Amino acid sequence: MPTLTQHSYKEDNKSFNFEENKGLQSLIVPSSKKEKQLLTIDMTEQQRCTSPLTVAHGKLLDGYTRVEIMKSLPDIDWRYEVNDISDQMPNDTDNDKATLSQRMKLWMLTNQLSRRNLQEEDASVVRGKLVALRKALGLLALRGYQKESKQTFKQLSEEVGASPRQLHRDVAVEEAKVAIRTLVGLPEDWSFEKHISKKTGIIGADYVTFANNPEKHKQLRKEADAVYAKEDLPDFSRHGQLNKLVSNYLIDSAVPRHVEQDEKRKAAKKAKAAKEAEAASAQASATIKPAPVETTEDILNGYTEDMNKFIGSTLTPLVNSTIIEGAFTELDANPENANLTSAIGSFKDRLVELQDMLTKVLTQTNGLKTRQTM
Repeated sequence: MPTLTQHSYKEDNKSFNFEENKGLQSLIVPSSKKEKQLLTIDMTEQQRCTSPLTVAHGKLLDGYTRVEIMKSLPDIDWRYEVNDISDQMPNDTDNDKATLSQRMKLWMLTNQLSRRNLQEEDASVVRGKLVALRKALGLLALRGYQKESKQTFKQLSEEVGASPRQLHRDVAVEEAKVAIRTLVGLPEDWSFEKHISKKTGIIGADYVTFANNPEKHKQLRKEADAVYAKEDLPDFSRHGQLNKLVSNYLIDSAVPRHVEQDEKRKAAKKAKAAKEAEAASAQASATIKPAPVETTEDILNGYTEDMNKFIGSTLTPLVNSTIIEGAFTELDANPENANLTSAIGSFKDRLVELQDMLTKVLTQTNGLKTRQTM
């Protein structure tokens, strides 16, 4: 049965009664900066570790980020629980090759896959490590049929929630990483996931591509030897330079893929823009109403209306005006009368205006008729 014990960071002299093992820690997917910030806030507010730390046989298996946070804020009297599962290591007794350390690793990897917030990219890394370890221990049948005391890929895929094909891809990436670490002499616990930024755009397939290129191996090994030739270089600096070399070679291997992806993105962007332009044009056509077509009848009716207005507002008042009647009376009595002369002149002007209007109507009507017969 697991043993759960209560602890105080200050009462324990700001130390832990378990070992933080780098080899085991390298199996854990590093927390993102945001995840770590949120966890720090939560723990600080409560002044306690939000979930128990899991240990086995004096080694920390789960809780490395929480321990790091407590160490970074030593003035807080942290309260935390330790869950000792020493008697619950994976019971792979059918295989004598599985050491205690390897059983711890199997537990850690399986435990990580149970995390709800594990991103698929990180889950792929963990699955690759788990499958590689089970293969190395002889606990995984490499064929489709069942062997005694061994799992098939299908059975393991059901356990971890991924297809057998995905498991094969995951383990291929992990084995490529191991081969690259060995090639340049990086420590076994060196984690590319931790030391190579995701901003580089490197994915698992890039490790496999590079691992299958012997010519690139020779070039990388030659440059790695030049790093080892610097005898006074501290290990952490040497490892950093080797890691940078690996990163550059992986990026170089990924260039064709990046170029192809860029071309696809540009083509998709261009197609999207064309589609949006077409949609905008169609929408504009639907909202703009075409100008009404004016028929011959409409035009003639318009002229008729203008003529009626002219007759009603100009000719009729003129004809019926007292000026005209008086003009004719005065004309008989005094032909030289100025008023009469003015009235007659005004009348003539109105008649000229009427003549011009009628001429215009006739001209345009004739022109309309001519166009209709063409």
